[in-house]
Amino acid sequence: MSDNFELLNLKSWDVSAVTLIRVAGTILIAWLVHRLAMRVIRSWLRRIGRQVADTEQARRAETLGRVLHNLATVIVTLIAGILVLSELGVSAAPILGAAGVVGLAVGFGAQ
Repeated sequence: MSDNFELLNLKSWDVSAVTLIRVAGTILIAWLVHRLAMRVIRSWLRRIGRQVADTEQARRAETLGRVLHNLATVIVTLIAGILVLSELGVSAAPILGAAGVVGLAVGFGAQ
């Protein structure tokens, strides 16, 4: 019977609301950082594009821009994801450890 009244406990609602606000704030900040990174990469590519006369170098700059775009997206998404999971009570240490092991495996495999 006390389980039914636990939903009416305002303290648990306060904790849930704070957690929800923190998660939403983390996602909003990650979105803003991602947009800022994309803007910086685009402006950098435009500046490089004006200085390059050769089409080969222009294609290299475009490829580098795509790589930086994807790298920024992955980094911001992973950091935001780990922060959100940490806020929800999931320990980030095993996730980071597994990511390190996978990174080493990929690095050795790429050689």
